[in-house]
Formats: sequence, C-alpha cells, structure tokens
Amino acid sequence: MFSRLFYDSRCYPNRIGKVRLFSALLISLSSVFTLYAFFYLIDEAFKFIDLGFTNLPYTLSEEEKYKSNLLYAGISISVGNSIFMSYLFSKPNKVMHRRNLSRRKIMNDQIFLSGNFTHWFLKIGVTFGVFSSCCLNFKNLVFFYPLTLLMLIVLYLEQWKTLLKVLTRAKYKILISHFIITIVAIFGLAKFNVIDYRKIEKTVLSHNPEVNLPFSDYEKEEHYQYRSPRIIIKLKLNASNELELFTNDRKKLDISELRDFLIQERRSIREELIPFLSAVILADKDLKLHYIKDVEAKLFLSDIRRINYVFIDSTIPFLKYGTETKSLNHMITLDVLAIQHEILDVNIPFPPFPFFEKERFKDSLIVTVNSDVKINAINISKRLLKQKLKNSINSETYFKYVYDNNASYQDYIDVLSAHYSAAYELRSKEQIVFDNYYSSKTYIEDQRRLKKKYPIVIRETFE
Repeated sequence: MFSRLFYDSRCYPNRIGKVRLFSALLISLSSVFTLYAFFYLIDEAFKFIDLGFTNLPYTLSEEEKYKSNLLYAGISISVGNSIFMSYLFSKPNKVMHRRNLSRRKIMNDQIFLSGNFTHWFLKIGVTFGVFSSCCLNFKNLVFFYPLTLLMLIVLYLEQWKTLLKVLTRAKYKILISHFIITIVAIFGLAKFNVIDYRKIEKTVLSHNPEVNLPFSDYEKEEHYQYRSPRIIIKLKLNASNELELFTNDRKKLDISELRDFLIQERRSIREELIPFLSAVILADKDLKLHYIKDVEAKLFLSDIRRINYVFIDSTIPFLKYGTETKSLNHMITLDVLAIQHEILDVNIPFPPFPFFEKERFKDSLIVTVNSDVKINAINISKRLLKQKLKNSINSETYFKYVYDNNASYQDYIDVLSAHYSAAYELRSKEQIVFDNYYSSKTYIEDQRRLKKKYPIVIRETFE
C-alpha cells in the first residue's frame, strides 16, 4: 500500500506541461549563451595579458579562433542540456507526493557530473590561464584539446543515458535527432563572436605589433637578466618599409627620438641600478641587421652598454604548438658607432682597440655573417659553426664580424649564439667552483679566470 502511494520508479514525459517545457528551454538557452560569452570574454582577456616578460601579443587566425569557439560552444551546450533536463524533473516534493527515485537519480546525475565538471574546469582553467598567459602560447595546444573533447563526449553520453531512462517509444530516432541538433547547435554557436575581436586585435597591434622572433638552440641561462632594470625595444617595419620602434609602455617612437627616450629612462632609474641597465631587443628574424646596429649605436651613446637579444628556443619538440623565448646577453661594442656612420655613408675609420689591449691579441678570425657563413673566406656550415669557433677561442685571438649588407637578424643570431655556446662549453669543462647563488667570492674569481682564458672579444663592421 505505502509502496503504491509513495513510490513510483517510472518517469512520465507526457505529464510535463508546455509552460514548464518552454521555461526549461528558455533557462537552458540563456545558460548556454551566458556560459559561452563568459568563456569567450575570458579567452580574449588572456590573449592580451602581458606581465612584461616578452612583451608579445597573442593573436589567432580565423581557423584557430573557430577551433577554440567550438570548444567553448561544446561545453556550453552540454551544460545547457543538463540544465534543461534537470529543470524538467525538478518538481518540488510535497509530504504526500509520490516519491520518484528515477527522477531524483536523473537530477543527481545531471547536476553532479555537469555542475562539478564546470566548477573544476573554471577553477583549473582560470587559475592556469592567469599564471601562464604571460609566457605560454596556447595555439593548437596538443594535449589540452583532445582531453577536453573526451570530457565533452562523457557529458553527452550521460545525457543519452538520461534520455534512455525516460523515453519509451521511438527512443533511437529521438537520440539520433538529439545528436544531430546538438552538433548543428555547436557548430552554429561557434560561428557567433560575442565581440568584434578583430577590431580589438587591430587596436592592440597598432601599439604592440607581433614580431616573428629568430630561432636559436642557445641553452645558457642568464640568471641576472630578470633582476636588473631593462628597457624593452621592439623593432618593426611598417607597410611603407619604414622602421618603427615600440617601448615598454606601448609608446611608438621614430629612430631619431630613441636617444631622448633612453636618456629619460635612465633618469627614472635609481642611481645605483644604472650600471646594470640593459636593453631588450624584440625584432623580426628577417629584419636587416643594420637596423639592429643603428639602435645599438643609440644605446651606446646613451651609456647603455648591455643588450639582450630575444629569440625562440628551437630545441622545443612541439615548437609549432607553443612559444618558449630565451635571450642572449651581449655587450655593445664601440664599433657600432662606426657602423652607424657607414650606414649613413660617412667615412669614419674602424675604432682602434683600447691601449691596454693592443698587445693582447696576436691573431684574428674573420667571420663573414650572411645566409652563408664564412670563416677566413671559407664557407662553413651552420651545423659545424660552433665546433669551428670552439677550436679558435683562446686568450690571443679576437673575432672580427664582417656583415654583408643583406645580412638578417637571424643570420646574426645564428653566429652569435654559436660563438657564445662554444665559449661557455669550453669554460664549463674547466669550471671548478659551482655556486647556486652566483655571488660568492670564489665563484666570481673562478669565472674571471675562465673568461680570461676563453674570452668573447668581437669587433664588427659592414663590408
């Protein structure tokens, strides 16, 4: 008797009123668009977050944008389906109302699986995105996307399981129809852009353009570069083939305005930190090298003698799915002043060695920097360049870089990174003191000994 009055294991879809069905549909659609808009806006915000490490924007192609929209649409519609089913079977229970365990199980399945998935997806996704958006590129991330697709399949199969409990007639036709409608809805929603992201990208890129950084397998870690004050300078040729410079605060400069800007930056830094001030160069790998050297001349005249060349680590196996940047710290030489005048067709002699170095070097190695590297007029494969340079690094030999007029920034990074790598490998083999803090007296003395035995001394000029 009590079982007949208070327990009923069946569900009755035909008892659902039109008002309740319409309300469930309206609430679920509102949830779908709200959740999709939330993911969309969060994604757009992450793309342009910059914490100052590389100063690079993050943009997407049409194909990549649609792919990310598909992901957000799939999550939103799966959660919307769960909300729709939960609302249909969420009629309040009265004291004398029949107790329906199947209805309760449907509600628990939909709320627990979908609700908890959304909760953890938001917590992990938002937290990971905030702390990694500054230095990771999420274009076509190979491990994240398939895992999320698998989660979406699990959510959808759970909805099928719920429908099988409720439906009694033509269940498979309804399931197939539901699947087709869901797929069409996902692909249709993915075409909807909540905001005009292209307009936002255009505005951002006008103040912070993308640069196609050079590649290098240089592995030396520069431990001091993030502790010292830095001035970020981005070089980019505009549509008129004119050089434009962009600084830390997205300020656009002409090359003639650079020196005044550098002097102002020096004045804004505490006096004890000025000797450690360095410049960070971000430039396209195909940019002509003389533009880089022109900027270095302005830095030298502004008493900034240290420069960091930023490049992409070519040793990463999944490089096309992400971006890992490194930098090479280099001292600007006096020769850049003569190079600048050579570019301007002003005849200024090659600067001499300082008087205390005149007798130090007894030999020289001429390295011609171009797409084809030459050492003493002999072509050298870039693959063998490091070993060739390593055989010539000693306390009595200096290197003279001769730049071809067509030499690119990538050509320069290839040679310079090979040179530094060769010197560091020679030093590491004879290193005696290893100090994690890089500040002990014995460590510093050991490094001075190694640098004196295997110095990096470079003169440079254009042909």
